[in-house]
Amino acid sequence: MATTRPDLAAELVGTDPTTVFAQTNQILLWRCPNHDEPYPSTGANRAAGHRCGYCHGLRVLPGFNDMATTRPDMAREVVGIDPTTVVAGTMQVLTWRCANHKETYRATGDSRARGRGCSYCANVWVLPGFNDMATTRPDMAACLVGTDPTTVIAGTPKVLLWRCPNHSEPYPARGVHRARGQAAGDGCGYCHGLRVLLGYNDMATTRPDLAAELVGTDPTTIIAGTRKILLWRCPNHDEPYPLAGYLWAKGIGCSYCANQRVLPGLNDMATTHPDLARDLIDTDPTTVFAGTQKILLWRCPNHPEPYPASGMNHLKDRGCGYCANKRVLPGFNDMATTHPDLAAEVVDCDPSTVIATSPRKHLWRCRACDHQWSATAVNRARGTGCPRCADYGFDPAKSAWIYLMQRHGEQQIGITGNPKVRTYHHTRSGWVLVEAEGPMRGSQAYEKELLIKQWLRRTVGTLTGTSENWSTASLEVHSLAELFGLAGIDEQLVSQRR
Repeated sequence: MATTRPDLAAELVGTDPTTVFAQTNQILLWRCPNHDEPYPSTGANRAAGHRCGYCHGLRVLPGFNDMATTRPDMAREVVGIDPTTVVAGTMQVLTWRCANHKETYRATGDSRARGRGCSYCANVWVLPGFNDMATTRPDMAACLVGTDPTTVIAGTPKVLLWRCPNHSEPYPARGVHRARGQAAGDGCGYCHGLRVLLGYNDMATTRPDLAAELVGTDPTTIIAGTRKILLWRCPNHDEPYPLAGYLWAKGIGCSYCANQRVLPGLNDMATTHPDLARDLIDTDPTTVFAGTQKILLWRCPNHPEPYPASGMNHLKDRGCGYCANKRVLPGFNDMATTHPDLAAEVVDCDPSTVIATSPRKHLWRCRACDHQWSATAVNRARGTGCPRCADYGFDPAKSAWIYLMQRHGEQQIGITGNPKVRTYHHTRSGWVLVEAEGPMRGSQAYEKELLIKQWLRRTVGTLTGTSENWSTASLEVHSLAELFGLAGIDEQLVSQRR
């Protein structure tokens, strides 16, 4: 040992370290730096890192780690044992004295050292005259049936039988639940409808009107407010309907009469609205209500294609979605069928997939002058044509004007080849002309308008569905010169020409 573990050899007492191995299983005495008492341990344990048994509470050394030395407060309460012979954290069960009563109690030193006190004071054990129910809660003890109240605590989790002032039947409840109540009947399962007591809280006793409508269940075995689904008799038909008892008690009636369930022959579509049932496709009309929110397929007299709609919409006579132009049906209401002249000019879509009265914008090509422009389908269907061919439109090869108009809450910029006609058309929609600049070359006017639109979209923001209208809450100008100056139009045109 002196050679292989000189650190251990320096702590060895009473044995020559040159005569033993460091890993010996012989019990030797060792010196501890924390006290003067040599402690016994094998060389193998010391080599493995085990230290002093006194310091680790494995052995008792009076005056160093005994209870009287380390925990004199515990030593004053221990009974029947010398506190100098045990450590405070011993796992041995000892007897202890409590300052709150004369009865001793049993507990390990370890639990006492961790702060756990008297088992009677903590209501773990019952001590008659101290923490029993008869002493702490005589009001509860007076209601207890079949159990001595001196043998249990008031807050016991044990299920006991109790006397209720409202009836003669004892009811089961835990002591802890009763201890939380304020009155004798607060914990009664019969009074709270948690248990059924014949002649007291059963349906036949409390709600004979409900009991008379009950089908297939004995009303003396359930309470009126049960959440159980039961069968009930309805005066309007012979079919029993399912409903929870508490819902019936609240006045909610037959689910068939309220159209919450389908009953063939009473509230189904074939019975209530045979005219709708004749138009129904792929669904049995005896299995749905006439006003169902479910999407069904219907037959239309105007075309062979079934159309989808909810029963409620069909009941309100909202009709066929194809006939109302809410859905596209090729060969019936598509643009190619209804407006072949427009279909010949649309560029950006298949005319058999859109409706001629759609509010969506499309790109069009004029058959007369080959000019392309953007416009909504509904405006084209109303007769609006090519702006170049129109006398109030715009032709980049001719003279043009840039105009600024406004109405309540918004302003607009645009170009036209005929400002008088354009102003007339806009006046009918509430617009007022602020200023018009021109005439100038149509290409120059177009270039200025394009730059203004780009600036508006990027900096100010245009109103939804437009590229040239903006809100006066974001920007309000009083002249075209002011607008061009804010957008830097003149500088951009000069730089582009260079």
